[in-house]
Amino acid sequence: MMLASLLLVYRGEPCEVLEEDLKKLETLGLVKGKDITAKGKELVEQILTKPLTLKGKVVSGDGEGRYYLSLKGYREQVRRKLGFDPFPGTLNVLLDPESSEKKALLALRRAIVLEGFTEGGRRYGEVLCYPARVMGLEGAVIIPLKTHHPPEIIEVISPHNLREKLKLKDGDPVEVTVY
Repeated sequence: MMLASLLLVYRGEPCEVLEEDLKKLETLGLVKGKDITAKGKELVEQILTKPLTLKGKVVSGDGEGRYYLSLKGYREQVRRKLGFDPFPGTLNVLLDPESSEKKALLALRRAIVLEGFTEGGRRYGEVLCYPARVMGLEGAVIIPLKTHHPPEIIEVISPHNLREKLKLKDGDPVEVTVY
């Protein structure tokens, strides 16, 4: 909770911060009054720019990733904006509780946006992408703005069939590092 409060002060929104949190942040030297200190700013910038490691277990999806990644509108944008031809499918990862909380930090990072488009009379929505590595292999965490997945599941795209290349099966532990 204090991290969220520090981020609000960093963004210039101290009125949303609980008084109790402000006192704690001031004690730590991260804010002074309702302004962020150099120490606080440095900490926030470090959090926002250092790699973010998310841990979880491989879970099966319903095959929709294969369908969406076969669409020209998404494939071409992935090639152009992420620099790779995506394998037609996603790796679904059920995040552990700590990583599920850390995932919220992605909202503060600049995403690469795959724009929505219309194809065959159907509208497809925007997708937020965050360059990443899955156990050393290139990829990206994707967050479709329209999804049926619960928030503790992330989807990863890659030029590789990650399950095959890393010999992963449901329940296997996996680490995803977002850059």
